[in-house]
Amino acid sequence: MLEIRDPVAVTPMVQVLGGESEPLRKLLDQILTLIPGPESTDALVSHILFETDPEVRQGTMDALTNRKDPNIVPGLTQGLRSKNPAVVNRAAWSLGQLNAITTVPKLIPALITTQYQMVMPSTSDGAPAGNFGASFGSVAPTPGLAMGSSPYLYGGASYGLLSPPVAAPGVVAFGASAVPLPAWSGSSISTGGGIGGGGGSGTRGPSPRIVPLTFQNVEVLATLVKLTGQDFGFDIPVWKRWVSSSFHPDPTPARRVPQP
Repeated sequence: MLEIRDPVAVTPMVQVLGGESEPLRKLLDQILTLIPGPESTDALVSHILFETDPEVRQGTMDALTNRKDPNIVPGLTQGLRSKNPAVVNRAAWSLGQLNAITTVPKLIPALITTQYQMVMPSTSDGAPAGNFGASFGSVAPTPGLAMGSSPYLYGGASYGLLSPPVAAPGVVAFGASAVPLPAWSGSSISTGGGIGGGGGSGTRGPSPRIVPLTFQNVEVLATLVKLTGQDFGFDIPVWKRWVSSSFHPDPTPARRVPQP
């Protein structure tokens, strides 16, 4: 495999070796290093962003360092926009290893990553009503069977009543029918089993809500400190003010031709 030089082989090699054990992932980097072209460069950039083993990642970094490709830094910079804090930190670490000082303005917004999670508020007794993870913009998971012996499913706006099981050779099937909440007017739903009459109306219960989760990316901060010599912590506005007033990506003054 170390004799392969055809860029067409990059995708199959990544598919075969990318999910294997540590020695084979190291072999993948060796193979990609020997294959010329942007295809292998992009594969190495993707590998370093998603590689979880630090030792393997260092080998990938060595391969990128020895490769003079202008697409490496832009590819790693794109990783800073990920919603996965681990990917963001790997991208920042890699840019620091490459001493990519021009990426400082792009590193600053990546100091903090915000994710969104859908949770259920606490019940009246203080116990959580349950929570489930969901990325922002995704569809909430289907509610499960209500706790207790009541044969219904609660979906926020309606209840689903389970029908009696239907048995056949080798299978038992259950059915369900949805009943909107307004139909429960004048009835109460007991948690001990069944439906009570005349005791009030059904309740929708707690509604799920979306809450933000923030992550401070320590590798981003470490890279900013390394590239700038400044340390403003995770205070993004202060970093931006410093960049606008004092940051010079090329501190070496341009040489001027002596005037006669």
